[in-house]
Amino acid sequence: MKNIEQYKQLHKQEKDYGNSKDFLEELCLVIDFLKPKTILDYGCGKGGRIEELKKIYPNIDIYGYDPAIEGKDFLPIHKVDLVINFDVLEHIPEDEIEDVVKKISSISQNVYFGLHHALAVFHLPNGENAHCTVKPIFWYYELFNKYFKTQTILRGRYEWLSAILTFPVDGKLMANYYKITEEAVYKDIDKINSRLDKLEVKPTFLQNIFSVKNEYQENKKHKVITLCGLKFKFNKNL
Repeated sequence: MKNIEQYKQLHKQEKDYGNSKDFLEELCLVIDFLKPKTILDYGCGKGGRIEELKKIYPNIDIYGYDPAIEGKDFLPIHKVDLVINFDVLEHIPEDEIEDVVKKISSISQNVYFGLHHALAVFHLPNGENAHCTVKPIFWYYELFNKYFKTQTILRGRYEWLSAILTFPVDGKLMANYYKITEEAVYKDIDKINSRLDKLEVKPTFLQNIFSVKNEYQENKKHKVITLCGLKFKFNKNL
């Protein structure tokens, strides 16, 4: 990754950067649904989420990989039952993202992508925003479509977040997922307001989601996608 040294410096300068333990409820919901025996956190940062998961699931082998963290900068395993990829792809230059997604798909076809669609609060030592690639959900959908047979798009806890699951899900998982996210919004209202105040660009979920109209209006293929549990069919006249 061309800017990897910048991220290595940021991790060293900011002790809390890359050590998130957020979204455990949603993640546990997916783990309980799939019942994997092996999990890889691809882009695990300092490993805070892995530590928590190992406490909850002591019988699951959970691994971490992050090229910006010394000691975690090599793939410890090449095939797993589930890959989690939270707040990772927006840190990768746009022209390198497809190679990363392709690599992830070779490790597992079961992936929980947690996506971020806004600029970051943190900046790299060179002054650039830590989120070098900010794209709408359907940009990722088009990319993932090359490497995964199944995709379900989910709204995230906050306006600037979404998720894509690359394995079949059922109505019960969907209902429980949205129950978790809705309850979390009320609990985290102060955190949401604080983050919005710090962001250089205020994201709007609908703007991010439906920017597909601008980016893909020339696409002549009819596409059926699942968004928030509903099926939508798009065509060139969108």
